[in-house]
Amino acid sequence: MMTDTEKSTVLSAIRQILYCAGCFGVAFLQHAIAAVCKEKTFDENGILENLQLGELLLACALFLCVSFCRKNFHKLSVVFASLCIFAACRELDSFFDDHIPLIGWKFAFLFIALAVVYALKNWRQTREELFNFFRHPSFPMMCCAITVIIPVAQCIGHRSFVVNVLQVEHVGSIKEFIEESIETAGYFILICSAIELFFPPANQTNN
Repeated sequence: MMTDTEKSTVLSAIRQILYCAGCFGVAFLQHAIAAVCKEKTFDENGILENLQLGELLLACALFLCVSFCRKNFHKLSVVFASLCIFAACRELDSFFDDHIPLIGWKFAFLFIALAVVYALKNWRQTREELFNFFRHPSFPMMCCAITVIIPVAQCIGHRSFVVNVLQVEHVGSIKEFIEESIETAGYFILICSAIELFFPPANQTNN
């Protein structure tokens, strides 16, 4: 017979295994899309870009749900949702650049500014939620997502790096292939981080 803590630990381990399996699923989904779309796989407004947009919007919706369902992450989840909206606008940069004069997609920085103001205005509760988050399994998962999305996808897929390695000037499609495929996986890990926030840590099953 397992204790409540042991049962919660087993369920947490199962979720982590499912998250890992989901990452494999995202990778194989990209393989399947590429088999159909070929060189158009990573085109602007293409299926992969729309998939990334869908991932970010889903993450945003999940964080908002957490905000309503888990009172110990109410303020912080709103901030995370705002950051997801910012990233979604960044994915739609070409659309906003065409339809919003002068500033283009950069209007999305307003979401970050509002999130910062919201967090500071409610700083006492935000501070408490931050420490709860740092102790929660979702925190290392979010760190992993950010690591994959920014230093790995952006830096490994950086044009100058690709040019230096391949010694060719026209590397646009290769750059997109590296950057966008890794970003897609990173956004999925972000979704997993949001899902994990619905569950209390294994040692706090009564929260």
